Amino acid sequence: MEKKCHFIGIGGIGMSGLAKILLSRNKEVTGSDLASNYVTEELVKSGAKVYIGHSAHHIPDTRTVVYSSDIKEDNPEYQQAVQLNCSLKHRSELLRDLMHGYKPLAVTGTHGKTTTSSLLTSVLMEAALDPTFVVGGIISQFKSNAQHGRGEYFVVEADESDGTFLNYHPFGAIITNIDFDHMNHFKTEEFLLQSFSKFAGQVISQEHLFWCRDDERLAHLGLPGIPYGFTNGNALRARNFKQNGWKIVFDIEFKGRLYSQVEASVIGRYNALNVLAVFGLAISLGIPEEKIRSALLNFRGVGRRCEKKGELHGVLFLDDYAHHPTEIEVTLKGIRESIGDRRLVAIFQPHRYSRVKDCLGTYGKIFEEVDHLFITDIYGSGEHPIPGLTYELILEEIQQKSSTSCEYVSRHQLGEHLSQYLRPHDVLVTLGAGDVTKVSHEIMHHYGKKTANKLKIGLIFGGSSPGYDASIACAEHSCDALNSELYDVSYFGITKQGKWICGPRTLDRLHLKSQLPATKGSGELVPMNVLKELLECDLLFPTCYGAFGEDGSMQGLLEMIQKPYVGCNYRATVLCLNRKLSKQIAQANEIAVAPFVSFTDYTWKTEREQLLKQLQRYPLSIKSVHLSAAAETFKVEEDSQLEPAIKKIFQSDREILIENWMEGSELQFAVIGNDQIYAYPCANTELSPQLVESGQLLAERAYRAMGCTGMAVASLFLDSKDKWWFSEMNPLGLTNELSNQALMDQLVVLALQHLRAQRHPLL
Repeated sequence: MEKKCHFIGIGGIGMSGLAKILLSRNKEVTGSDLASNYVTEELVKSGAKVYIGHSAHHIPDTRTVVYSSDIKEDNPEYQQAVQLNCSLKHRSELLRDLMHGYKPLAVTGTHGKTTTSSLLTSVLMEAALDPTFVVGGIISQFKSNAQHGRGEYFVVEADESDGTFLNYHPFGAIITNIDFDHMNHFKTEEFLLQSFSKFAGQVISQEHLFWCRDDERLAHLGLPGIPYGFTNGNALRARNFKQNGWKIVFDIEFKGRLYSQVEASVIGRYNALNVLAVFGLAISLGIPEEKIRSALLNFRGVGRRCEKKGELHGVLFLDDYAHHPTEIEVTLKGIRESIGDRRLVAIFQPHRYSRVKDCLGTYGKIFEEVDHLFITDIYGSGEHPIPGLTYELILEEIQQKSSTSCEYVSRHQLGEHLSQYLRPHDVLVTLGAGDVTKVSHEIMHHYGKKTANKLKIGLIFGGSSPGYDASIACAEHSCDALNSELYDVSYFGITKQGKWICGPRTLDRLHLKSQLPATKGSGELVPMNVLKELLECDLLFPTCYGAFGEDGSMQGLLEMIQKPYVGCNYRATVLCLNRKLSKQIAQANEIAVAPFVSFTDYTWKTEREQLLKQLQRYPLSIKSVHLSAAAETFKVEEDSQLEPAIKKIFQSDREILIENWMEGSELQFAVIGNDQIYAYPCANTELSPQLVESGQLLAERAYRAMGCTGMAVASLFLDSKDKWWFSEMNPLGLTNELSNQALMDQLVVLALQHLRAQRHPLL
């Protein structure tokens, strides 16, 4: 092994890893790069001498000169090394030499190499096997892309892009997939497939060769070793995949055993395949199951692989190296699963002119998970531009084939432009292998120089219904729970006479509980100054109960003026506040309801005798059809109580509902969500977990049946035989007990997403 090495392009992720290994082995290392970065700075701290810029003067005649495929023959240092007859080594040749005496474990494939090799390294570390590793990214736990270990294993990322992975004969290997990338090297599909087949044949232990059979091209090669994937026929198989936030969980079948509920701190089905391969290889190496599980769960990620760059003013900043269409698509799907209904904003920086040329025609639908896409200039990475090949071809392709909203912003304007565009609860992901990774910091720098972008929320409360006082109380609790760092709150009150007022003292004024005068100079129910303030809000938060609050009227108004609003959509509120319709919908969806009859005041006057015959037994529950849950309900146990109760209801509503009285408990389940919904457990802690879960499932079914969005509260009866019955759905759903900051944030996110789903172009 050479004692002295000079690296041309030492700051690259691949070259720097080799330099670190040599430094750890007390070798003398020099190198050069076009610019200083954190990698070169770390190398200097470790003992390397690094030159900024390439010059023939950096090459003495006594060193081995290491270069990569990115270094061209006209590079002055390369030319000087040739002239001096220095020993020249491609980085893959040096890596091969460094692996001598170890059991190399190589990870190759078009996509997923860095994450998979980093996961494998983490497992070996957890098992105290002290591996040497060189990977293509910074592993967060170790804050490095390379490390010299004293164990027998050497984890290496085998680069297929230039065909140099064929320089290796590893002990074991993982092949993740084959895609049409780097075709400037492979030229033809046949040569691409032949290269991977040859690599598989060079693996020493076929028992430790794992390849993804779910990948169509790999499946057709008929490779030796152990196939893995989700589909039937795989020797190593994943099943029952779920993603919970920023983690995944699934079952693994391997060698006649079931490993249930394996968790890993990564996202997406594509990463589940990477985890699966690592799990299988680790088991085959004899690593204890508990060590593998622990490493996967505690994995802290890799730099530039869905890396969290920070969160500021309610905006989450992510960065990912993905630059090939396949990588971009699967990465965005994983992010969407993690962030739910938050607005996903992406910046895509196309990488290399040759890659863009090869990938044209495949960009059209890969950004479907994105709510808004910014495309910037192509990052050449040292390549000369191809005439006529610009970002415009990609932008045009997406606009023609996708409904994704997209626009172009030049690279130097991204930081300032996005700092104006982003709002609380947005998630920004930067995509590309170039300097787009710096954009998040540029945006946060602009944030530091200006006032934070807040959402202006209009809180609407009061009204002419019996729920007037409850509405004001709900508004007060909601206001206290709204995060002042993210929201500016405007107040809109509706008096008992139906007149709108606004201003900071609106809550205090409505507390007077007396008729308030209309705005001076206007007899309108909604004066122009109030309407103007209403239209300036980013989002509206109605907390009005009953008529004009929960019956769809308020929601319909807000939809007309194209404003997002918190709570159920107007169609669902119409159904939910009509107890007769909601019960009929429940029945149509095979959800149990108590036997009931419903009739209007006219029908009661004209068909009283026939209606009385339909009332089968006492006790009965008598309530309004159209008023909110706050309205009075009468329990009638004998004939003498019946007609007075009916008369009382008809004083406030023209339609009445009478149902059999349910003996048991009436419990409430708050349900939240638009497409993905969740029912919170009820407050009764005496019920078994199984009963609570069955109640949650029934509440979710009823919520879907009514077409609810945002949030609602399902009231369910539990009888003496532990059977659940649907009672009603409260479309406002917000109670003082539920009003907390996290819930308010989630309701805001759902409201914004609901309007985006309606395809309003401005949002």
